[in-house]
Amino acid sequence: MLSKILEVIVTSAAEAIEAERGGADRLEIVRSLAVGGLTPAIHTVMDILDRVAIPVRVMLRDAATFVVEKGPDLALLAAAAERMAALPIDGLVFGSVRDRELDAEPLREITEHVPGCRITFHRAIEALADPCAAIECLKRYPAVDRILVRGEGNDPASRRDSLDALARKAAPEIQLIAGGGVDMRLLTFLSAASLVSEYHVGSAARDASGLVSASQVADLRRILDTAGASTELRENAPQSSLFGLPEKFSNDSC
Repeated sequence: MLSKILEVIVTSAAEAIEAERGGADRLEIVRSLAVGGLTPAIHTVMDILDRVAIPVRVMLRDAATFVVEKGPDLALLAAAAERMAALPIDGLVFGSVRDRELDAEPLREITEHVPGCRITFHRAIEALADPCAAIECLKRYPAVDRILVRGEGNDPASRRDSLDALARKAAPEIQLIAGGGVDMRLLTFLSAASLVSEYHVGSAARDASGLVSASQVADLRRILDTAGASTELRENAPQSSLFGLPEKFSNDSC
């Protein structure tokens, strides 16, 4: 059984400490949450690395768009990637789209500048006309080991089915992270019913002040731990006790 991973978005060392105290497994460091997260200052990343022990990934995005312009803009991103990758981070968070197609040139440029650095392809994948075809392309880049995606649909079951189809398409080279409006209710449903084992949270980890709270993160952690225990019980149950359960994972839109 895969353990359930909780990734929390943070913008400061104080938030990172709270997330770790609450039981986060990994952090995503950003600035400018209002536009979906931009590249943080390097001193913020260094401060967080000095204060927490859990893995961190760092957003690499300099504008509120999924389009990465060639030339000076891409060169600046590549230079930022090199500075971040020189630190003991777990990886970068990056994505590039143009005209609803995966724009592979910026991804190739970044991976060439930081060989060996792992990359999460972020929610830019949701802007693509054909995410499944893009996943096949992303598999050509060994550095890309994760994709962060919301999943299609407005109800929990539709999102689960979409995420599961994408997870099957991405496996085994790439692990899916479910993110985008993941609150406690949705986390409870997905963690018990989906193939996805990694979850990315932002607002759900924050209290009324808008800051990450250890107690909020701990509530999310308990949901995942409970789901993990329930999954283990089902996997270890006698075969006869599973008779008659619906085939959960038959949808494959990819």
